[in-house]
Amino acid sequence: MRRTLLLAVLAATCVGMTIPSFASANSVAGNFYYAIGSSPSFSPSTTQTAQRDSYVILQAWKAPLAAQLKAANPNLKVLVYQDASAMSNGGRVDGWASSGVGYDEANTAHPDWFLLNPGGDRIPESGWPWLYLADIGNAGYQQQWADNVTRLLNSGPWDGVFLDDTNPTVKYHTSVSNVAKYPSDTAYQGAMRSFLQYVGPRLRATGKLAIPNMGAWVEYPSVIAGWLQYVDGGMDEMFDKWSSTPGEGYRDPVQWKTELGEIQTAEAQGKKFLAVTQASTTDTQAQRYGWGSVLLGSDGNASFYASYDQQSEPWLPDYDTDLGSPTSAATALSNGAYKRTFTKGLVVVNPTGSTQHVDFGGSYSGDGLTNATGADLASKTALILTSPAGAVPPPVAPEPTGPTGPSGSTGATGSTGSTGTTGSTGTTGSTGTTGSTGTTTSTGSTTSTGTSPAPPAPSGGSGSTTTKPPRHTHHARTSRRRVRTHHRASRVVVKARTACSGSAYVRLQVDGRTVMRRRGAGRSYRARVSLAPGTHRVTLTTRGCGNALSARHVHFA
Repeated sequence: MRRTLLLAVLAATCVGMTIPSFASANSVAGNFYYAIGSSPSFSPSTTQTAQRDSYVILQAWKAPLAAQLKAANPNLKVLVYQDASAMSNGGRVDGWASSGVGYDEANTAHPDWFLLNPGGDRIPESGWPWLYLADIGNAGYQQQWADNVTRLLNSGPWDGVFLDDTNPTVKYHTSVSNVAKYPSDTAYQGAMRSFLQYVGPRLRATGKLAIPNMGAWVEYPSVIAGWLQYVDGGMDEMFDKWSSTPGEGYRDPVQWKTELGEIQTAEAQGKKFLAVTQASTTDTQAQRYGWGSVLLGSDGNASFYASYDQQSEPWLPDYDTDLGSPTSAATALSNGAYKRTFTKGLVVVNPTGSTQHVDFGGSYSGDGLTNATGADLASKTALILTSPAGAVPPPVAPEPTGPTGPSGSTGATGSTGSTGTTGSTGTTGSTGTTGSTGTTTSTGSTTSTGTSPAPPAPSGGSGSTTTKPPRHTHHARTSRRRVRTHHRASRVVVKARTACSGSAYVRLQVDGRTVMRRRGAGRSYRARVSLAPGTHRVTLTTRGCGNALSARHVHFA
């Protein structure tokens, strides 16, 4: 039984919070369910959905279902759906609309909240005629949206809000020139930035999550990189593939690489990334391709969903494959394919337009292969493979940083480009990962041999006694702004101190979840995290202050 993880951050004050479990079998990415359809199915049960997913997104009138999911797994994050840039005239269910502001609220009292075409008429969305485009730059609309959604969040078991249609262009719903007030993408982007700049901090100040659906992310990566600072993450609804028809809609290699950069951009800012690959329920190729791409780019803060109807969650067996922790960044091969090694496996993706051969560098099994040392990968396919039990992946030769998207500057006018500037190197680093006993490889990573049992759980009841396991202290240092360690323990204490008087940003993650985020100068940062027995990953990320931050002690108790 998984134990709740509690955090107490000790700096100037103490803060408590619940840390969600990372449901995926591996440490770099998880899964989520985009269940906003009228009657979403939960197969085989809501309990299993709650236990295997990191996030579930539901309509506002699904509060009883949200409560059921939270009861099955209190660590699950359930987000409520609300459209950000349009007002719904489709009626209300249990008093709630599917948009932050309902058409009925603005119809006569606030006509200035509607966007108008050059002829002075309100603009319904093409394809969704009950949704009318809102003036997202209007201060009154922004305030009412935040007020309404705050009341909604406080009315049920919601962990946050999913803001749909936070787009850098209006072209999905009407022609750009049809909006009189914002007749260009640049003008509309300014209005959307203003909306997020007001709404995001208001919601987050209440302790709730704000995660938008960023349409056209692959086309405007630098714009969206600048928006992420106001929210807790973002979703790319057409990651790797924009059509649900098998064999159609795959991104070309340039856009595919840009989308991997989206993951890195979000994670570098400490944000969550939700990837949706459009795929029919039986399209295993698309499901595996999207999942493999996420595994290439993520370093612990991404979740994946492959479907098109928003009412079902096809579960690919590859989602349950235990890859362990990464031992390298994604490596670009000379033929255009990519691979990434893990302590227990290998991920290979071919984003090119033709079949490519990939040498694995070892013996791997999975996805129809048994003890294979290489394979010919068809165009737009991936393999999720495991190494033989007890085997350690071979060391990786010096390589490029891997696919990095246009992280560029974080402002709305930041630089763009298909490859962009290189962001955080992610999972590599000289300190590698450390297991409880550890067998060091030439890459600096060490894996648990399984000989150290987890400490016994304390017995309950007053007057009961427990045997304290011995305390072990491991020293670690940052390399390329990261430090990582593996342990089998019931408690870990990480202390980090800034090494200069300038301003530094510090983020601590446990099992891919951010448990501390602080910014300051000349301060001591300390986090105490109570963990269930087992193997956990601790990652410390720093920025600023010349990157001169060290993890002084990692205690295992």
